[in-house]
Amino acid sequence: MIPIHKNPANEPESWKAYRETPGADYAPSTDLRQALLAEQGHICAFCMRRIPLSKKDPNEAETSKIAHLLARARHPDRKFDYANMVLCCPGNINGQPHCDKSQGSADVTLPLFGPQLRAEISYGLHTGDIKCPQEEWGIQITEVLNLNTPPAARQSPASAERGPANFGNKKMDPFQTDGKARRMERGRSSRKIEALLRNCWL
Repeated sequence: MIPIHKNPANEPESWKAYRETPGADYAPSTDLRQALLAEQGHICAFCMRRIPLSKKDPNEAETSKIAHLLARARHPDRKFDYANMVLCCPGNINGQPHCDKSQGSADVTLPLFGPQLRAEISYGLHTGDIKCPQEEWGIQITEVLNLNTPPAARQSPASAERGPANFGNKKMDPFQTDGKARRMERGRSSRKIEALLRNCWL
């Protein structure tokens, strides 16, 4: 997961006009979707899958979805709020819900718009699973968004990072090693996996 540089100036003028229309209800527009897509660099805000998909997920009509971090069902006053929206994938690889499909009416309070989350998470070299020591964020990643479901985590190119890291002449697993070397290798691995995800996921 990489930080999203959320900028109020990116909100489309057409969306501003629509949300100020008396009696308007939430209905995603093409302009809104395109603004979020450009803001996120064409990757899912949650799993970093490339969007829009070239091939739809099973039983899904869309190749991307707009997710409300504070769910519309619980926060109707935030349903038009551009700062409350991110774009994500359909979330239904092999029929196993993840991302917005898994979120449902739950709230997501992960700090997606700053560096804090990236500083906390790491990726399992053998599975692609996201690890987060911050308990509440970890629950949202694994249970609310279901990002460690095998189709979401293990279809990632994380497998390219398999095998022990090499520190000089001594091989060790960076997720089982303490100290500075472990932290440095974990950071390098996370950045490489993120780059691979951006470039390789469909």
